[in-house]
Amino acid sequence: MKKGWISVLIAILLVGGIIYYNQTSGGRQKDVRPEEGFLAPDFTLKNEQGESISLSQLKGKPVFLNFWASWCPPCKVEMPYIQQAYEKYKNQVAFYGINLTFNDSKSEAINFMKANGYQMPILFDENPNPDHTVAKLYRANTIPTSFFIDKEGVIQVKHVGAMDYKTIETNIKKILGE
Repeated sequence: MKKGWISVLIAILLVGGIIYYNQTSGGRQKDVRPEEGFLAPDFTLKNEQGESISLSQLKGKPVFLNFWASWCPPCKVEMPYIQQAYEKYKNQVAFYGINLTFNDSKSEAINFMKANGYQMPILFDENPNPDHTVAKLYRANTIPTSFFIDKEGVIQVKHVGAMDYKTIETNIKKILGE
């Protein structure tokens, strides 16, 4: 008799777990990883005005993240193309340059953007401990590294190295579903 009740209880728990899983995630829950096909890790950084911006605040809108530093030659090469894409797509995509402030400087980053007329909003990754930075979380070991994230928060493209305009636009169209 006890074995029968135990079997029924296990069956109920199993069915309940399956129903709960399907209702809460549609059976399509993705792991959080800084890789293509996975949910982008959430983070909170401050912008130039000192306001905190979290990736989770942007859910529902495609996001372009670019890890860079003002001293980085390939970053400087691609920045005009990012600016061009920003001007064209800023109403459809949230653009953020994540400055590696822990090995750059806030003032250098701001001066670089202003001197060149670049308008993409900057977030400052300034944790003095390099093991606890957003760059480390995203495994942006080489800069520039860019992430194209769809409106569901899933990384569609991770691009390491400088990009030209065509590459940026192709990836933006991908996260826009075009």
